[in-house]
Amino acid sequence: MREIYIALNSFNQELLKQKGQQSFIESVQESGAEGIEFRRELLRNQKDLMQISQVMKCTTLKAVYNSRFLFNP
Repeated sequence: MREIYIALNSFNQELLKQKGQQSFIESVQESGAEGIEFRRELLRNQKDLMQISQVMKCTTLKAVYNSRFLFNP
């Protein structure tokens, strides 16, 4: 069976900016997904990474960190 990951950029962008990605981890866990994709462009500050880490320790979710690389020669 394939694993299902939910990308957090599929949630409302304004709510993500207000609450932070860590606020959506529980919803993803409850959905039955096996994993979650965090997005670099949605991080509000360095503190968000620490909060995400703390919340993820309390879940069984697998995590992917998506960092968009823009190449401009």
